[in-house]
Amino acid sequence: MSEPKQTILFMRHPQTVANVEMLFSGDADVYLTAVGEAQRKRAMSAIVSWNPRHLFSSPLTRCLSIAAEAAEYLKAETVIDPRITEIDFGILEGTSYPEYKDYPWPRDENGHSVPVEGGESYEHVYARATSFLNDLKGYEGRTAAICHGGFMRVLLAAIYESDPNNFQHMEVENVSSMIVTCDGNVFNLAAFGLTPEEVMMRRETGRIFG
Repeated sequence: MSEPKQTILFMRHPQTVANVEMLFSGDADVYLTAVGEAQRKRAMSAIVSWNPRHLFSSPLTRCLSIAAEAAEYLKAETVIDPRITEIDFGILEGTSYPEYKDYPWPRDENGHSVPVEGGESYEHVYARATSFLNDLKGYEGRTAAICHGGFMRVLLAAIYESDPNNFQHMEVENVSSMIVTCDGNVFNLAAFGLTPEEVMMRRETGRIFG
């Protein structure tokens, strides 16, 4: 089977101190753990193997730490795009998420998500994701985007034109990836939950789907 017009690799960042301590850290810059640093090296190797024509990154350091080094190896440019950054958790930033019982965000009587003070609604993240996907329609070849778990859940909703609340309980592991194809108009999910090693294997074998 020949490759689609475009294949896009969306990868979550490595493990951070906030991940281990179970803290909301959406729009904040947080340090990688020792495990996260090892994951970063594996993830960087996967991005280099993917050899994207276009490389995007969230502006947060936990994503840029992969993109910058991969771009240096590839002699490519990293485009920093704030549309693929993490959900802003407002006043919850830095607090314990197991202790907060209203996340994922509840809905109002009209079915819209209701974030905490200063927080970002799923509808707003959905608009960011949709805008980013629309811009990608004009690209060809392989693309890579290093982003965040919360954003990737809403991104799936945007791909399927579904309610963003539907995907909030999905598990997105650190440095796991999903592959999305695009024919220039329609996006389809080809693979989900890939480790860096699986990304490299699929790049070597040419297998995209499944």
